[in-house]
Amino acid sequence: GFSCSCKPGFTGNGHTCSDINECTTPSFVTGCHANAECQNTVGSFACQCKPGFTGNGTQCDECTGLTYGQDCSLTCNCQNGASCNHISGVCKCAARFTGLNCQTFVGCGCTGIAFYNITFQANWPAEA
Repeated sequence: GFSCSCKPGFTGNGHTCSDINECTTPSFVTGCHANAECQNTVGSFACQCKPGFTGNGTQCDECTGLTYGQDCSLTCNCQNGASCNHISGVCKCAARFTGLNCQTFVGCGCTGIAFYNITFQANWPAEA
């Protein structure tokens, strides 16, 4: 005689087999990094880093510099020392700067007769 069995990643009696959703099985999902999501595939699964991170799904590193989004594939348009949010790409002005391009210095905590109103024209890279 012979017997039939389902291939790995499937469940059933060997005659009728259906895909196992490994993403709902904790023992499989533990292979994904904390900053990754499990994606079920037919007969298997894959781990994919969440937006704002890059890697192979078992290791995900935060986007750095002026990159953001899925696999850090997008570039921020931050200017004048503003920092880039690694997930959304939203620019955040450095302390005491404001304006559409973070070009206006809004104060220094100065007292007495000191007064500063500086507008920067240069585009400085965001600090890490």
